[in-house]
Amino acid sequence: MKFIDKEKDNEATLILRQFKEDKNLSENEKIYPGLGSYSFNGSEKAKKIIENALYREQGGICAYCMRKLKAVRIEHWYPQNCKIDPIKGKLLSIEYANFLGVCSGYIYDKGVDGKAVKSETFCEGTPRGNTLLTVNPTNENIINQLIFTETGVISCLDDSIDKDLKTTLNLNVGLLKNFRKNEWAAVVMSISIKSKSKKKLDVLKAELAIYETKTDGVFREYCQVAIYYLKKRY
Repeated sequence: MKFIDKEKDNEATLILRQFKEDKNLSENEKIYPGLGSYSFNGSEKAKKIIENALYREQGGICAYCMRKLKAVRIEHWYPQNCKIDPIKGKLLSIEYANFLGVCSGYIYDKGVDGKAVKSETFCEGTPRGNTLLTVNPTNENIINQLIFTETGVISCLDDSIDKDLKTTLNLNVGLLKNFRKNEWAAVVMSISIKSKSKKKLDVLKAELAIYETKTDGVFREYCQVAIYYLKKRY
């Protein structure tokens, strides 16, 4: 999970504003499902515009697990049907600030008949339902509390956040841990090799810039693992 600096004005906030102010729609029609078919003056469908904006804003990686986004699923950080405050959930269901772009959350294996079967689920694939999360990738203070290890585990000393990571979002499934473990090993190896011909401090600074910067609009998968490692040593 990496910090997401939410944009206040972009193509998605514009279409959402047009959707909420459209006098041709009744108040009952101005709800999240309506975004799938809504367009303004021949524009792309609102939902597609939002998905594209989230992809660009997040540098092409999932808001929760940091996998490459092959397709964007719109996640409501504050659940649409939250039992704590359902009115708030309805209002936030069409607010860009409450949207995250996430992956499908499925890992497929071949079943006994050769057909693909879901073996592990996380992110969008988990039965989160209307559970209200504490962890929030748009909150930099929370992201700074996350802990990554060389074995690929993600955790937090805060019990509520730790539960979100390990149980609600299920981010410590085997495959994700292996990917994060490999990213940790890759940055360690890169520093070791480059430090033979350059000052280590300069190498750390350069490596940090690589992982914190988008290349062709995209972040490296699992980049926060390397950022965490480097910031502990830089």
